[in-house]
Amino acid sequence: MIFILMILMSFSVHAANKSAFVYSFGDSKIKINSIKNDKGLVTTYFANVKIPVCQDQLCKEVRVKLYWNVIGQFVRFELIPGYELSKEDHILFTEKDYLMLDSILKNPGHILGQIVDENKSANNSAIDIISGATIKVLDGEVVSGALYTCQQLWLLTNGMLVAEIQKETRRIINSQIIESIAELKSIEAYSFLIHNLNEAQLKRYLSLLVPVFSYKKSFLGKQLIQKLPARMFKKFDNQKRIGDYYLLMDYYTQISFLQKLKGRQIATPLKQMLMENLENKTNRKNKLILILLEQ
Repeated sequence: MIFILMILMSFSVHAANKSAFVYSFGDSKIKINSIKNDKGLVTTYFANVKIPVCQDQLCKEVRVKLYWNVIGQFVRFELIPGYELSKEDHILFTEKDYLMLDSILKNPGHILGQIVDENKSANNSAIDIISGATIKVLDGEVVSGALYTCQQLWLLTNGMLVAEIQKETRRIINSQIIESIAELKSIEAYSFLIHNLNEAQLKRYLSLLVPVFSYKKSFLGKQLIQKLPARMFKKFDNQKRIGDYYLLMDYYTQISFLQKLKGRQIATPLKQMLMENLENKTNRKNKLILILLEQ
């Protein structure tokens, strides 16, 4: 009962909110609102959702409040008093069901995303869209007796609406929003910033972005270095700021960094570090290091 009480008690009216845009989901028009803090900074988006999810009145209409952060990641849902969720035959969700739904909606890589298409699903029942064989695959992956509810809410929280939220954030982005996104310290946050900031902004906020170099296998570090203007690597402080993460970088990010240093005067501490980490191997990275040491 604790989780159910939390999502019921969390229902509130936000005084400082404003309609950001309207999103079409099937036949439904959903107003997406923004919430601002006391400094006027947009921190969250939310929507009061009303979705018909069952045929033949087998279960109640879904009415919930959904929240996303400024880069479109689903944050939480709130129940509207009197509209608790139900499954087939009007059976109410249990606390375990709510916990499972919360986990499903917070997982953008959930299996539902592999088998349903928002363009086809928003106006059709789950049984029409998903074959019997696939339903068996979903056994244990969705709330039993609430497949369509899980499907529709997942599509809404993790589908094409995410891109629209990001589009709105790009429209209103400013230094405070950039800093608030960087504070999330997640791959998704760094990815949003790297792909949406211009050269001047990347230069200005480099100190907030360099932690991405420690995220191996994401390729974001390499992408950041490639987007940074070459002239930035002339300055020793930028060399140091990035070079401090050199040993944490993946191989391809290291290569990109070394390439940007070619033909430039290199700070002595950075040169010393490269020399100490020169390996007894004949590979592209070591060849680049040797070139740099001879500059």
